[in-house]
Amino acid sequence: EDSFMIGNGLLVYPVTDADTNQISIYFPGENTIWYDLRTFNSYKGSETVLINVNMESIPAYQLGGIIIPRRLRKRRSSMVALNDPITLIVTLDRYLEAKGELYMDDGYTYDYRRKRQLVYRRFIFKNNELRSKSLDTSSKFVTEAWIERIIIVGYPKKPNKVIINSGDKQATPLHSYQAATHTLVIRRPGPLVTSDWTLTIS
Repeated sequence: EDSFMIGNGLLVYPVTDADTNQISIYFPGENTIWYDLRTFNSYKGSETVLINVNMESIPAYQLGGIIIPRRLRKRRSSMVALNDPITLIVTLDRYLEAKGELYMDDGYTYDYRRKRQLVYRRFIFKNNELRSKSLDTSSKFVTEAWIERIIIVGYPKKPNKVIINSGDKQATPLHSYQAATHTLVIRRPGPLVTSDWTLTIS
């Protein structure tokens, strides 16, 4: 096998042979959708596709139905990135749904176990709403990390309005839509990763 699954939602095909300019990629799973993480082009499960590559290419694909939090700022170490903002990559399945989780702690002590110094949250996209809720209501972790961007791939049409509610605050963040890849990008929605919030698309 020349492909690797990372967790339950990422498929990676490294280029390992010199002078390779094309590889054959098989996307597993019937009735699934896979999205190229660089271009957001979509591919159907159970099909094989020829992809142009070079030695600098690392083809990577995210399964539809999965939400993956990412830090996109380049840092010298994970400790420096502790309070960096989060981007949510939401890739929709054929039912236009997705879910995922986020876990955070300080990265170097056992306070996550002794003092519940952690963040453990679930994200669910369904019926044009993206919700964030805590999976550990006893957690006491304090962080400045916030949601900087939400990228929803596979969204079928350009929305009229995007509204986010967090506590007693409501905002209408800027958004853009790329029809070619059915990608909706919501910029600076703003809530802290520790807060409950709901994003509604209409």
